[in-house]
Amino acid sequence: MSPKFQKAFAMLADLGVPVYKHPDDTDNFSIDAESSESDNWVNYYSMNPEWEFGVNPALIQALDAHEMYAEWVNAGRLSVYSI
Repeated sequence: MSPKFQKAFAMLADLGVPVYKHPDDTDNFSIDAESSESDNWVNYYSMNPEWEFGVNPALIQALDAHEMYAEWVNAGRLSVYSI
């Protein structure tokens, strides 16, 4: 991973976001939507009106600070990309 992604990965991990490196990730990383900690951050089926497409606004804000965004790959995983 590039230093930019390493910094974002470490920051999110410190916040408690379940980040990991998936085999399909190239220079990016993923967020585990199936871990026990994930419901605080992401939920594919969430109907929470304050969340954007199942993603906690605090996570979106943290990613924005690093000029990144998360996109659902499937109900169990989001990939993080650079803007």
